[in-house]
This record gives sequence, C-alpha cells and structure tokens, in this order.
Amino acid sequence: MGDHVYAVVYSSTARKCLVFEKKEMGYYFGLKTGTVGKPRASGGISLEGGGIYYPKGGRLNGSGKNCFPGGGLQGGEHPIDGAVREFKEETGVDLVIFKEQGILFDGRLYYAVFFDVDERTFDRIFQQCQANIVAKEGAVDELRGLRDVSQSDARSILRGENLAINDDELALVKSFTLAELKAKLEDVFPVDEYTGWFNTIAQNFPG
Repeated sequence: MGDHVYAVVYSSTARKCLVFEKKEMGYYFGLKTGTVGKPRASGGISLEGGGIYYPKGGRLNGSGKNCFPGGGLQGGEHPIDGAVREFKEETGVDLVIFKEQGILFDGRLYYAVFFDVDERTFDRIFQQCQANIVAKEGAVDELRGLRDVSQSDARSILRGENLAINDDELALVKSFTLAELKAKLEDVFPVDEYTGWFNTIAQNFPG
C-alpha cells in the first residue's frame, strides 16, 4: 500500500494533460495549512499562523524534473482526498468539485488520481495554475531582493491576497497532448529514481 499520492488533471475528450516541472530550490512551505515541509535547508523563518520561509532555499527531491503535484498522505487520508489537497497546496487550484470523478491508480508504492475534465475546464485550470505560479515566483523574487528579511516582511509578502500557493515546489506547468506525452516518454524524459513514478503514471492514463 502506497503512502504518497499524485494528482493528474487531463481531458479524455481533448486528449490533453497537465505536466509540471519541479523547482531546483523551494523557498517557503506550509503557508495556508499550518504544516511545514522538510526541504534540505536550515535557517528558516517561522511565520505566525504556520509556515516557514527559507531565505537560502531548500533543495527539492526531483529538482528540475517533470512531475505531477503530490506528496505524502496524512494519517488515514483517502488517496483522492490527498490528491485534492496536494494539488491545491502546490498549484492553488481546488479540485474538490471533481472528487467524484477521480479515478484511482494503485502503483503499489504510491497512488495516482486522474481527474478527467472537459476541455473548457482543462484550459481554465491550466490558466489558473500558470497565473498562480507566476504570482508565487513574484513573491519569492520580492523577498529574495530584500537584504535582510524579517518575520514580518516574509509574513506580509507570502500571505498576500494574490498568493494562492501553499508550498513553493513547482517551477512551471505545461499542457501536452497525450500523444506528445507518450512520444516524450519514449524519446526525451529520462528515467531515474525521481522520474520512474512519473513515467509509470504517464503510461497509465484511463482509457
């Protein structure tokens, strides 16, 4: 039984899916939920109400690799609920209204949940993810441009109204047709300890 889950947004009618790229370094974690991630870093600034900012960043597992949003399941959490939570934490987009449409894939060591949406909804989610990631990177750039960052500086910038993303893990989002993704799996995307799960999930789209 797996203890991790990944969320995959795709459209079976449009034959498209969202693929993300992991950042090299993450600078903040756990802003909205009060939980704190564990990047390989020290010197973090704890924020009131939960969350932590790392001025020097923390290197992320699978940095620079293609990925689907995901992470560890919380105690007793159903994989579909975990996929919805992880997707919102990393992209700022809430998939809760699509829970009943979630299709569970059991990879033994992990789960994947496929959320099948129509083309119009797919494009809207894609655009929301793009906008939220841009806003997140703007906040991180603003903080990194300050010479000395206090807790109040970090709290005011990272808890701004336009910042929807809870965990700073994703660098960008791309839209692929399923045919393009299959071709890239065969010719471009390398397989290693950080991408084997991604390739397996990408090869098991429902239908």
